[in-house]
Amino acid sequence: MSGFKANDMHIHVFNFKDLETILEMIDEYDYEYIAVHSLSSDGGARQANNFVTVALKAMLPERIFAYGSFDYPKEGGVYTPEIALEQVKNLAACGFDGVKMLEGKPNVRQRTGISIDCGYYDLAFAYMEKEGIPLELHVADPEEFWSRDLCPGWVAAAGYDWFTGDFVPKWKLEHEAMEVIKRFPGLKVSLAHWFFQSASYDRTVDLFEYYPNVYLDVVPGWEMYGNFTRDYDRFRDLFIKYSDRIIYGTDNLMVNWREIADSVQRFLKTDDSYLAGEAGLIYSDPDMLIRGINLPQDALIKIMRENMLKFHKTPKKLDYDRILAWAKKYGEDYGNPENLEAAANKIKEGRDK
Repeated sequence: MSGFKANDMHIHVFNFKDLETILEMIDEYDYEYIAVHSLSSDGGARQANNFVTVALKAMLPERIFAYGSFDYPKEGGVYTPEIALEQVKNLAACGFDGVKMLEGKPNVRQRTGISIDCGYYDLAFAYMEKEGIPLELHVADPEEFWSRDLCPGWVAAAGYDWFTGDFVPKWKLEHEAMEVIKRFPGLKVSLAHWFFQSASYDRTVDLFEYYPNVYLDVVPGWEMYGNFTRDYDRFRDLFIKYSDRIIYGTDNLMVNWREIADSVQRFLKTDDSYLAGEAGLIYSDPDMLIRGINLPQDALIKIMRENMLKFHKTPKKLDYDRILAWAKKYGEDYGNPENLEAAANKIKEGRDK
């Protein structure tokens, strides 16, 4: 990227072994900052993901923003709005820079049993709005995932075929998210994966026109790039007109992280036409055509650098001792979940260096 340093707003760390890979990515793509998002801490291997996420920030605290997620009581526990509020306050005090919610994804929504607009999170959202704490929100999934006829094979193999089981429909998940956005108009929100609405140019325009604190990121779901290509001229004009509301990110899964970053940048920076399979893009239709939109430099700078900095200028300082005290209690409460001890050790290294 010539002339400016890019920022990646949307990365996850799934496994502890990926920490060094993400540092390698920062150097290879010459990112000034990245934002790493914790997954929902609702059980299993993800239970300690807040600590894995902040462990990565502890390795390079001047260049990494960390987004924390909500915890949920073990089975039989009590859910109250006060609990959600205290969790956000704790994340902020520890040095997290924002909040990530995967709770709009159908399987997470099913596990928690809580709609994001039901009032449980309202005290937390009001606090975030008041304190300027941003929210990265994943809502629903591509519409094909709800269709037995259209759902791709890899989706069903991964267990994301939402036409099976008792999953909340896409329209309801979207409605719940919009209720939150309307209820807290000052809350700065980035909707992940283009809100999975890339098939509708008009709905995208409405979001930008009527909700000034809502941003969309270009993190794949690769289906969006096929949709952009099918309505090429209108979407290219939209990217330019609303370039101050679109955010670059890669969601990198560490499986083929170079191919993902290269293809997102290729789409934004060139007018190349290529097939997803030729670009090495997994989790997509290999025959899907992608045509780059070759944005002008001023639009690229907004999307790939400046818009992320509207959410936060520089990473907050970490309160290492508070994080470690929280980790100790967390281990006692949740039975020392996977990766917790390793993350705590890495956080100690960050404190002591």
